[in-house]
Amino acid sequence: MKTLFSILFTLFLMSNVSFATVRTVSNSPAGGAQFSNLEAAYTAAVSGDTLLIENTDIMYNLTECAAYNKSLTFIGIGFNPSKQTPKRTKIGAGPCTGLFNMNSSASGSKFYGIEFETMVRAEQFINNMVFEDCKFNSTFNIQCGGGFAAVTFRNCVFDLNNIADVVMNCNTINMTGTFSNCVFDGYIDGANSPLATMTIEHCLFLSTNQVPFNNLLYATIKNNIFMNVFPGGTTNSTYENNICRVAGTFPPLPGQGNTGSGNISNTNPLLVNCPISTNYGASQDYHLQAGSPAIGTASDLTDIGIHGGTSGFSEQGEVLINPIIRSMSIVNSTVASNGTLNVQLHATKPDND
Repeated sequence: MKTLFSILFTLFLMSNVSFATVRTVSNSPAGGAQFSNLEAAYTAAVSGDTLLIENTDIMYNLTECAAYNKSLTFIGIGFNPSKQTPKRTKIGAGPCTGLFNMNSSASGSKFYGIEFETMVRAEQFINNMVFEDCKFNSTFNIQCGGGFAAVTFRNCVFDLNNIADVVMNCNTINMTGTFSNCVFDGYIDGANSPLATMTIEHCLFLSTNQVPFNNLLYATIKNNIFMNVFPGGTTNSTYENNICRVAGTFPPLPGQGNTGSGNISNTNPLLVNCPISTNYGASQDYHLQAGSPAIGTASDLTDIGIHGGTSGFSEQGEVLINPIIRSMSIVNSTVASNGTLNVQLHATKPDND
């Protein structure tokens, strides 16, 4: 008899996505996967493998004390799936460090649809990594011995209300990468690093009492919406085609080398459902209303905000590389020995808007 998770695995293999060895993981008491915990799957995996992790709302942990040090692909469900029973794929802390710790051997990893319940920390230099459709409930932390290059955050939610979402801990580290179509409840702290050159585009900043940036240098900040606090905290940075609901002068602090064009302040972007002075909420709707000044006015001629650009934003945060099982029901409640269990399954492509 096929379990729900083996059905999901079959659909995944039919989704025209090519990976190396795929290892299925489920910590559900009902089982149904090759591995019953993340630690066992991680131990068995070699760099290049994929871990397909069931959404159970039960915390997955790497229990060893050493840092995460393999180049793997992690695939979960997303941060707000539209399902009959919506559960998420959550990764928590290790026993020794109390965080999800990465070293340089983690370079090349990809994380899709994972909700991180603990701090994610780069203790060594990492590069060529992707975090897509992920949710961070604690800080993404870059240590002085670390840093990163070519790291992309796409369609992610940083859900730390009015505190640091991303932190560089000293000004001697490299940090080059992109935040696109992300929601921030807090701010990005650049630690005055002259080696940090970030692109922040088509994002939504919802902090209610903190400036969106702190000690951030050489950033390109374009096509974003700032809802509650006027941006600042930058030096030698470029602001292009941003909208801020509150009053202020773009570029902020021009005496600190900031430049810009095409920005709009003191203007409501007219989001469908985003109450003023509120942080991220899964039930809110960040699409643009008809007549919004953000429609078609981005520097790339798409919409300003998280639904613009080339990748767009999914309100459900569903992983776009495999189908989503929306609902399942058992047709025959009793099954004779060696009989057949009939199941009705409804699955669709993921929601990309």
